[in-house]
Amino acid sequence: MSAQARKVAQALKDYGAYVVDETGGDYYAFSVDAAALDEWHGGAVPAGGTSDPATMADLQVLYPALQIIDNSGPLAVGGGGETRRAPWAPPFTDACVTAEPTPTPTPTPTSPTPTSTTPTPTPTSTTPTPSPTGTPTTVEKRITVSTDDAEEYVSNYQVGTVITTSADIELTYDGSVGQKIGLRFPGLTIPQGATVTNAYVTFTARDAGSAADVVTFKAQAADNAPTFAAASNNVTSRVSGAASATWTPGPWTVGGTFTTPDLGPVVQEVVNRAGWVSGNAVALLVTGTGTRNSWAVDGQAASAALLHVEYQ
Repeated sequence: MSAQARKVAQALKDYGAYVVDETGGDYYAFSVDAAALDEWHGGAVPAGGTSDPATMADLQVLYPALQIIDNSGPLAVGGGGETRRAPWAPPFTDACVTAEPTPTPTPTPTSPTPTSTTPTPTPTSTTPTPSPTGTPTTVEKRITVSTDDAEEYVSNYQVGTVITTSADIELTYDGSVGQKIGLRFPGLTIPQGATVTNAYVTFTARDAGSAADVVTFKAQAADNAPTFAAASNNVTSRVSGAASATWTPGPWTVGGTFTTPDLGPVVQEVVNRAGWVSGNAVALLVTGTGTRNSWAVDGQAASAALLHVEYQ
């Protein structure tokens, strides 16, 4: 861990801390005394005023341990709403004051899931469903760990920084910040060389969105893709295969589920590799030009990205 991040961790341990979600956007932030800026930035402020990438990566480990005492609403500064970055803190108390009950967030109304002609994914299963000859076998896998969905900044802000603990996955711009997305699906019980007849990913919308967006999917050219890490360039440094699929998503409504077109050729390219073994992992690498905001496993685990594959 970097010296700067270690000092922050030690201060939190020695003195305790509460975090207020008032950063003016979907971001984390630490306030630092002006006299400490040079040290915070690793000795000198880099071009654009961004922080040392190693320090920023270390701080991602600290955020999940913090407790929030105020979470501003969707129309207030911070825009946190009911989706918290960490658990509510216990109420303030002392020997003379009875603790106030911890406020219970009011559930945000959820729009009904729009009618769609795309297939509805069946319940997640890591074991192929036995099928008669000629009928495709189905395998589904939902992302279940933090490091299997990742965002790497590729333009306008701390380029190369990788985030693995975000509550959401933007496809693919976060405001004005361009990102490359990594989605890893391990334990795919597909035999080497099997014919993939259909494949798609289902996302659950965290926010509504209707602006123009074009999203491109490729797979990492690896026999068994490793999980992602909060290390510089850990997404963009991965070599992708030649196959690709493009998606132009329509409008999204909060809580709705939205499915990509067929990604079969993208998955097929990995399954055809000589080193592929049933039970290995496929990592999808995603780029795009607009924004659709979906749930990540750290925000709502039951709504994390779900891969559906059919093969013969």
